[in-house]
Amino acid sequence: MLIFAVPALFASGIVSIALFGIFSGALWLFVLGDNPWPEAVGTGLVSILALVFLASWGGLLALAYRAGQRQESYPSLNRVHLALSAAATLLLLLLVVIHQFSVGNLGIPTDSVLCSNACREKGFTSSGVPPKDTGKLTCRCFDAQGNEALKFSVERLRAKTN
Repeated sequence: MLIFAVPALFASGIVSIALFGIFSGALWLFVLGDNPWPEAVGTGLVSILALVFLASWGGLLALAYRAGQRQESYPSLNRVHLALSAAATLLLLLLVVIHQFSVGNLGIPTDSVLCSNACREKGFTSSGVPPKDTGKLTCRCFDAQGNEALKFSVERLRAKTN
C-alpha cells in the first residue's frame, strides 16, 4: 500500500481540483452568475474539495491495500509493482507540468502576460494586447476609467526579460 500512496495522492489531487473546477463553473454558469457569491458557497466549495480529495485518496489506498494483501504470500518485494508506482508518479507529475506549460505558468511568458506585468508595475490595473493575427505587437495600459493611458512595444518588453 505504501508503494502506491504517493501516486494515489497525486491522482486524488488532480481529480479533486478538476471536479472543483467543474462544480465552480456549473455554479457560475447556471446558478450564481457574475454577481458576488455568498461566503457560504466558498466555504462549501472548499469543503467539497477536501471531501472529494480524502474520499478519492482513501479509495485508491484501499485498492492498493487489497493488491498488497494478495502479494503477502510472496516473501520478496514485487518489482513490477514498484515500477508501476514509479511510472504512475512520474506520469502524474508530467501531466501537471504539461498543464502548467499550457496555461502559461511555466516557460516563456506570453505577450499578454508580459504586458500585464509591465502595466501593473507602472500602476495601471488593466492592460491589453491586440490579437496575434493583426501583426501589431503593442501593449496598452488602461487607467481606472478604461481609457488608454500608455502604449508601447511588446518587443521592448521581451528584450528586457531576456
